[in-house]
Amino acid sequence: MDQTNNNRSPDSAISEFLGVVAHRIHTPVSAINWQAEAMLDGMMGELTDEQKVALQGIIQSVESLNDFSRTMLYVYELEKDIPMLKAQEITLLSVLSRVEKSVLPLLQKKRMHVKHDEASRSISIVADPDIAFTILRTFLENAIEYSPDGSEIGVGVKEDSEGALITVEDHGCGISSDHIPSIGTKFFRTAEARQNFTDGAGLDLYIAINLAERTGGKITFDSEEGKGSRFHWYVPSTN
Repeated sequence: MDQTNNNRSPDSAISEFLGVVAHRIHTPVSAINWQAEAMLDGMMGELTDEQKVALQGIIQSVESLNDFSRTMLYVYELEKDIPMLKAQEITLLSVLSRVEKSVLPLLQKKRMHVKHDEASRSISIVADPDIAFTILRTFLENAIEYSPDGSEIGVGVKEDSEGALITVEDHGCGISSDHIPSIGTKFFRTAEARQNFTDGAGLDLYIAINLAERTGGKITFDSEEGKGSRFHWYVPSTN
């Protein structure tokens, strides 16, 4: 009998299970997404408007499943302390464009838009593209969820010789001072979040904070109840 397996903690077993599931989901989900994108681009013939709308719905659903898989994989890698850095020079605008495309249905539903400052349109950072996507998508999704319809989300950057500070700002409900110490802890969700957004797990910000720290950066935030929040991702320079 394998004594090593018997001595594993429940958390370790759950973590390993999440890793296996995440890897098994990733391949078929990627294949479905590629084929749906190819069909939508007309590579398999002309489509009617109704077919295009249906395919866009499929792609959005697949992306949600892909996000779920990515979340499980990140939890597994963080718990196991697995190296995950695949850093390269990327433009911030390319990451933001990918993020905004993924949350476009949410933006459209709430009639919101994202405003970039000039620095965010031109700056390059050294980061893992998928990690950058995950962190900034978390910021943007939270800003959308907790802001009123028709409002604006701001994205700005301050750069110096040591790195870049990327900020996503909303003008929503803000965070209660009672909740601030718990923000970013595993599985934490406010009562309002549990009531209004029932499909959350309280892991997104926890993962974003740990991903930033594991790759040499840091996430901070400041918020005023009733006036909005600003989430900051500090990305150190490699120079």
